[in-house]
Amino acid sequence: MGIGDWLQGMLDGAANAASTVDSYINPFHVDAKWENGKNVGDPSKDAPLAKVVMPPVNNSLVSAMQALSWVYDNGISQPISTFLLVTGNSETGFSSKFSGSEYARAWRAAEHISPGQAFFMSGPDPGALYGTGDKGQAERAINAPLVYAKPADSELPPGFKDLPEEEQQRLLREGGMPAVGNRYVESLRRDSAFYKYASGTGDFAVRWWLDPAVLGGKAASLTRAQSVVKYRPQRTIEGKAGRPWVGTAGWSADDIDSIMANSTMGKAQDFLWANRDNPALINNLSMFRKSALGPRAGGIISTLRSPEEVNLFLRTTLGDVDARALLQERNQLAAQPLGQDPRRPPALDLALPRVIAQNNPRAQAMVEQRINDLTHQVNADEALTSRFDAMLNHYGELDAVNLTRWSFNRAERRTSGQAPSRPGPALGTAGTPRGRLATARIYSNDFFGPNLTVVRSFGEAHPNGLVAIDDIHPESVAEIRGHIARIPGIGSDVRQAMLNDYLKTATEGERLAYLEKLQGIGVQKVAERHGLNSDEAMVLYREYQANIAGGQDRLRRYSTDATVKGRRVHLDEFTDDGGRLVVHPNLVSRLANDHVLIDLKALDTTLARHGSALKALRTRAIGNTDWMVNSLDYFNHLWKFGTLFRLGYIPRVLGDDLTGQIARLGAATMAVRAGYGVKNLATNLALWKPQRHREAQEAAAREGLKYIDEEMKLLQPQANLLRVKVETREMIHKDSLRRARDRHRRATNRLNALPANATPAQIAAHQKLVEKHAGEIARAEERLATRLVGPRSKLGDLDEQLADLATQRAAALAEAEGYKVAAGRGYRQSSQLYRETEIAPGVVMPEAFGGARGEYFRKSISADDSLRTLLARNKQVVHSNLQKAYGKQGVAISYAQDPQKFVSSWEQAINLQIMQDSFAQLAVKGASIDEMTHWLTRTPAGRAYHKRLGIKYSPPERIAASVWHEVDEYLPTPELRAAALRGEVDNDLLKMAANNGQHPFNVHTTQLSENLAGSNHVSRGIDRVIDSFYKVAASIPADRMSRHPLFNQLYEGHAKTLASQEIKQGGKISQKDADRIAETARRLALNDTRKLVFDIAHRSDAGHMLRFISPFFAATTEAWQRWARIIADRPQVVGYAGMFFNAPVSVGWMQDQDGNEILRDGTALVYNEATGKTDKKLIPKGERRIMVRMPKFVADGPLGKAFGMDSSGNWNISQDSMNMITQGDPWFNPGTGPIVAIPVNEFVKDKPSRGELARHLGILPHGPTAGSPLFGNTPLGRAADLSMPQTVKNFLTAYDTSDERYQRVKLQIMQKAAYEHANLGKPMPSAREIADRTKSYWLWSAVSAFNQPFATQKPDAYQLYRDQYNNLRRKDPRTADEEFLARFDESFFIFAQATSKNKVGAEATKQAVALSQKHEALLAANPELGALVIGPEGNGPFSPEAYTYQLTHPLVPGGSEMQRTKLSAEEAMKENERRRGWAKFTQLQNAVRAQLLSAGFTSFADSGAEEFKGMKGAIGRLLGDPILPDGSANPYYNEEWSKDFYSFDPKKYDRLIPGLTQLANSDMADNPNRSDLRTLKTYLSARTLIQQELVRRDAAGGSRSLTAKKNGDLAKGWARLVDSLAEQDTRFGDLHSRYLTRDLGVDIETFEEVE
Repeated sequence: MGIGDWLQGMLDGAANAASTVDSYINPFHVDAKWENGKNVGDPSKDAPLAKVVMPPVNNSLVSAMQALSWVYDNGISQPISTFLLVTGNSETGFSSKFSGSEYARAWRAAEHISPGQAFFMSGPDPGALYGTGDKGQAERAINAPLVYAKPADSELPPGFKDLPEEEQQRLLREGGMPAVGNRYVESLRRDSAFYKYASGTGDFAVRWWLDPAVLGGKAASLTRAQSVVKYRPQRTIEGKAGRPWVGTAGWSADDIDSIMANSTMGKAQDFLWANRDNPALINNLSMFRKSALGPRAGGIISTLRSPEEVNLFLRTTLGDVDARALLQERNQLAAQPLGQDPRRPPALDLALPRVIAQNNPRAQAMVEQRINDLTHQVNADEALTSRFDAMLNHYGELDAVNLTRWSFNRAERRTSGQAPSRPGPALGTAGTPRGRLATARIYSNDFFGPNLTVVRSFGEAHPNGLVAIDDIHPESVAEIRGHIARIPGIGSDVRQAMLNDYLKTATEGERLAYLEKLQGIGVQKVAERHGLNSDEAMVLYREYQANIAGGQDRLRRYSTDATVKGRRVHLDEFTDDGGRLVVHPNLVSRLANDHVLIDLKALDTTLARHGSALKALRTRAIGNTDWMVNSLDYFNHLWKFGTLFRLGYIPRVLGDDLTGQIARLGAATMAVRAGYGVKNLATNLALWKPQRHREAQEAAAREGLKYIDEEMKLLQPQANLLRVKVETREMIHKDSLRRARDRHRRATNRLNALPANATPAQIAAHQKLVEKHAGEIARAEERLATRLVGPRSKLGDLDEQLADLATQRAAALAEAEGYKVAAGRGYRQSSQLYRETEIAPGVVMPEAFGGARGEYFRKSISADDSLRTLLARNKQVVHSNLQKAYGKQGVAISYAQDPQKFVSSWEQAINLQIMQDSFAQLAVKGASIDEMTHWLTRTPAGRAYHKRLGIKYSPPERIAASVWHEVDEYLPTPELRAAALRGEVDNDLLKMAANNGQHPFNVHTTQLSENLAGSNHVSRGIDRVIDSFYKVAASIPADRMSRHPLFNQLYEGHAKTLASQEIKQGGKISQKDADRIAETARRLALNDTRKLVFDIAHRSDAGHMLRFISPFFAATTEAWQRWARIIADRPQVVGYAGMFFNAPVSVGWMQDQDGNEILRDGTALVYNEATGKTDKKLIPKGERRIMVRMPKFVADGPLGKAFGMDSSGNWNISQDSMNMITQGDPWFNPGTGPIVAIPVNEFVKDKPSRGELARHLGILPHGPTAGSPLFGNTPLGRAADLSMPQTVKNFLTAYDTSDERYQRVKLQIMQKAAYEHANLGKPMPSAREIADRTKSYWLWSAVSAFNQPFATQKPDAYQLYRDQYNNLRRKDPRTADEEFLARFDESFFIFAQATSKNKVGAEATKQAVALSQKHEALLAANPELGALVIGPEGNGPFSPEAYTYQLTHPLVPGGSEMQRTKLSAEEAMKENERRRGWAKFTQLQNAVRAQLLSAGFTSFADSGAEEFKGMKGAIGRLLGDPILPDGSANPYYNEEWSKDFYSFDPKKYDRLIPGLTQLANSDMADNPNRSDLRTLKTYLSARTLIQQELVRRDAAGGSRSLTAKKNGDLAKGWARLVDSLAEQDTRFGDLHSRYLTRDLGVDIETFEEVE
């Protein structure tokens, strides 16, 4: 079974499953059973499955976007236009404004009049605004006739363009064309530029603010914010909070009390306390999972000891100042005993031996009890301080309460669903036994396991082999979960317990120890599967890993050597639990941020493949199949690089990040950001430049000011207009309230003034009046309080945005002036990203990326890791992870070996390790070993440091001595130590010291990580090139232009919000709080940044499985997830997306691939082969092209050439290529790679139906390929064509004249040159000039493909005629030439030509291929009858699969000549001339025949028809004779046609008649559509009779030739018969003209003797 069968079976199964589901839910269900792509359950509905299933799937996104537009048009636009037309109609009276009939008239007209158009036609004299002078425009528009859509010229009758407009519109209306506009409005748009652009601006504003999808999205977002997620009120980057250090942002104490008092939060506290031993479950609670706290929450809560502490923890994370103060107070109380009397336990430890020696059991028991009590107290105090420190370290990190009553069940379901995941080695240990094929598949890609495994594979992370241990990160948890899932022989409960144990670790040392334990369990379980013990398995694995790492692991060092007591010792060697010396960091600052995990899948594969330890050591390609996987992996890696290697990739990377940010943060925010972004880019670049570039920095800052000014210019009029409106309405409501109060006061006075003898009725009446006026007061107050809430809120938002913009402008102006001053002073200033931010009076925040912590977060948001995970091959990921893990390790070098590297490594060790470590700083400041030991064992900070370091089995004195000697080695002089404390150690200072001999004996370097790069020099070189490109093209632009500015802006916003919240709660902020707030703000900014940019820390298991099938699957799923988050937060994004998607359609810039204009409803008027009529067809997104008109000077310049513009200014852009989220076809298809496309192409290249299926599935989006210019039509050529990037293809085409694409462009150049030479008088270029133009075209196309971020086409000014000719061929290829001449001038016929020709005259359609396969034997015997054999049933839409089939399938089985041959440009021009001659000949023949019939004759052989017969004969001479009878040159002479017309083969018909007879008597003649064959049978019968008569006459002494004069009566009768048959059956007429014109020696067309 081939790949095509497998694909078809997969689609059949999906369709049958969908049919089964539909039978239960659809009351109108029709049974269907699909087999081999056809509905065998209902023969009447046997359309191919690909046509039934795929179009609705492919068009679902387009339909959704069009549905949004339809809702707006009918629900918003038309009602508004109706209202404006009625109220603005100056020709009707006031009463008509309330007339239902007027609204009905306006409603019908408003269907084609937009709100902007209606608005600018309203009023008594709107024409005065734009100079038309018309009055009563609204009435004119209401009464105006409609404009109807005009189909392609090929669908219009000849002479249509010459008709008056009224007549054209009438014909279009009667032809069923849809209305597309109002004729009066269209005239206004045509005559007035002001009206055109003003109405367009108004329509944009109405759509932007009133689009129902946007309004619905905003309502959903507001509902979610009120009922699901409670966000921290913050000084958002939209500027919707107060001024700095004013307590307006953040939660107040009452707000937090309210949150904590909520019943759902109460349930949450109970849930957390009840499940504190299950950190994984707690982390899956949406409140933590989506917050910056992340997976740290579960570990912290697992240490809490009471519900009160849970409450304190939640309050602290919310940012409760009182809770933080309480924790700090309790923490200090717990820490006091540790600091006040730390020596009592050790002192009692020393006294215990003396007590034991005294043999006093009672005293011994008392001392031991006291030791236990003190130890317990110390441990309890340490545990409490550790818990409280953890809570305090995450103060304020919960900035949103994402919690509902369903959150708890959802967390439990998510947790229970994660545990059963068992891919890789663990998969083969459970479940039912499988055969060899299933087992092989399981171990090859983990995909063909239980169904649940397949489903979970899309959500579970595939391990990269690296775990960050500096903290518990979400990526680390995913890595650990993936690793645990691959351990065989354990249950889901055990897996969950393992994960929880890791989540409970608190320090790097604990995490490192647990990972070692976890790896030991994994190795042991894998070894048990193969009958080995864990030690044997580890030996084999270490050998395997050594081969990968090149043995470098054995050379790693963390520190230098030092002379201690006269001998050199390693300062980084300590004793382990077995008493052995092991290498371990001696400083916390040297603890590796990352730890490499054992690859259990590789270990399992190694042990499974080899039966002995000796064989298990083999890791080379010979003897195993790893080479195949590695080769495919490397090929995939190179293909991805080739696909992305272009400058156009840079804006796509930036566009993806920035589009998501615009969608989430808003356009106004990004407008401000854009100004700063331009400035930041220039600033960052200027950091690498000399001082003369200060002017460029100032210019960039001025550009930022420009952006801000433009935004303020846009917002200020809106604010002013809204302010006037609010103030006016407020005055009206206040006046209404005042008058109501006056009426109430007067009524009350009258009630009180009633006499004592007033009747009860009088009193009741006055009381009722008082109550009535009181109600009026209440209603007036309510109106005043509620009616203006929305406008006031909106006005407040606008004022705050303007205030923030003003603040930003002042800052930008100050910075611009600063750059100007800096340029004059000549010194360099820091980047915008490193500016200081004031969050309270006198309190300045550190820069976002300042210091060691800032650098850590800068690396955390970099695009490097995401791109590496996405684009690198597996082995590269392993090597990259090894480099990261060994980044702080290295081999030692001396000063003599490499002075430059020595000094650089020395400087890094001092500044990045020693001076960043609190323990090492004690030695730098002069502490002794004893003092350092005392700090390490007797202080809370020291004890926490010791615990974090993770050295358990060496005494503290040994650790202190190691650090003291290292500092003494690296900083040997007091001057160097003083400089280190001042932060003044740099390379110059150390170089000077080294030259003076004051340097360490050796230093450790990062050389180890640098050596872990690749397996050989070639692959390392290629990888370096590829990595460099990704860094320059993707990482650096994305970081500097998107991620860094975004993080900086979020960081400042969160910092100001946190400070504002503390002030709001009565707290005081000083400069010492800045670092604490900065750390929290950075974590919050990191969490927000990762939600808005491309961030993929792991491939999913599914992404790993599908890495060969779909190389960009991981990127696609990450984009979906990111946009799903954005849409969930801001559902109105869907509405904005719909606007931009439909914008080109709205302005009339959208066409389909055949040049047909796409209407507002997303359809185009195209010819329907099934109905033979012009119908509306929804155009899929993959076939939509935006046609933009560019200025000629731009199109003719280098920019126009680089971006594929033609000289006429047309810029043809594929809309789908601009789509960065749903670009696939179908929209959810991530695309396939060459590893799948190449074999599928080989299977389907001669199976058009299967090829069409592969095209619809997106495997071969352009259909099967027939080869490449490099290797031709061979398997290698086809593989190369599917693998090479477009830039390379275009470049090679420029130098390969045999390439069909080269000849196609050359033909177009020749056509254009010939036309302009003949009709415009331009000189005809030489053959060399045409060749040079063709070459230049393809070279520029290569440059364009390399530069542009989206796909473009480069049509010329005459593409219209090519498109129209193709449309005519789709309608009927037999009459296409004549129809083209009837519609267009003959001079344009030169453009009606392709660069290939089918030998049998068949079209490139699926139907034609099917018929050619069915009648293969007949075609082999009579190839010239191919068009007749295939007949009209072979017509249909163009099929790229059929085209490839005909190019690669021989005309005769086993022959060398293919069914379709490629034509050179010169051959195509000659073929065009020949066809033009025949078309002209047919056109003239038909004209003469029409005159003949109108004169009352039936045949040219009739008596009296001699004149028409002469005219008919003259046609051939007119077109075929080069010289006129008078001797002058014939201007109508067509050389190619003349050669074809006058060539006569007298034996031709003897060869054709047997084949024609066979066709006439075949079952094809029974087809109702094949009347030509039935008439042919009559013709052949008559021909037989004629021949018999000629034989008889010959025997009687006459002539056997029909052209003999004696047989004139017979010839005339024959001519009449043929004319009669052709007149009765036009199809037979075509058949006769093509095959039998000169049968029996008589040319019926001219009725002249040819013998």
